[in-house]
Amino acid sequence: MCDSSSRVQHAGADNPAVVLEQTDWQRLVAAHAELLRGLAERTERGDQFTLPDPASVAGAYASVGWQALLQPQRLVAAQMRLLADSASLWQYMYARLLGVEARPPALPEAKDRRFQAEPWSGNPYFDALRQGYLLLAEELLAATRDVTAGLPEHERQQARFYTRQLIEALAPSNHPAGNPQVLQEALRTGGQSLLRGAANLLEDVARGNGQPRIRQAERSAFELGRDIAATPGQVIYQNALFQLIQYTPTTDEVARRPLLIVPPWINKYYVSRVIQIPD
Repeated sequence: MCDSSSRVQHAGADNPAVVLEQTDWQRLVAAHAELLRGLAERTERGDQFTLPDPASVAGAYASVGWQALLQPQRLVAAQMRLLADSASLWQYMYARLLGVEARPPALPEAKDRRFQAEPWSGNPYFDALRQGYLLLAEELLAATRDVTAGLPEHERQQARFYTRQLIEALAPSNHPAGNPQVLQEALRTGGQSLLRGAANLLEDVARGNGQPRIRQAERSAFELGRDIAATPGQVIYQNALFQLIQYTPTTDEVARRPLLIVPPWINKYYVSRVIQIPD
């Protein structure tokens, strides 16, 4: 005769969803331990490098702030534009709540895939969130462009670059509470998708010892010589940027002068392979 706790354990072992959840929790705990170990190693060797470099960002925006103090009228103009945009958004949302057709004050570009899901336009909350973000992004870029007009070109480019990075990071599609697709998937899976995503994130950060190192493929799914580097050959030279591979000939006769193949530099090795094409 078994008690209730043993019955629950047995039911959980037979339930794929429960097993999957336990696996994700195990990944989360293991990644957290690996992250702490990596951070301890970095601290021990005095490695405080981060991306982006805080000094570079601070220097860029110090120049922007100084220019804003020298040209307060440009900053005031940017604030007035943002106030007008906010009023337009409120008018649009009020008209929509009343059932009156109105023109949206901001729409994403056709190639912007972040806001293509139906809830971004069909749901009033996400519609307002999307348009508010687009208006803010436009004004931040415009204000940065106007305020930095008197700076050297390289400083203007640097300020615009960091501003774009900030804008991309603030996109509601990047945050679970602001992304309808993430919320729908979380409801469908009972929160399992959020747990799995947290485990993936922590593993990526742990892999970089505190710096996110995004995994683009499952490393355990590939075997050297089977899935990658499957063409016989050898590395005859390498440095920090590339490997020079000499492939083994597939024919009895070869040209006296070797053929040098330079594939696209896409941050991946082994993008080419040699195969014999039958006549």
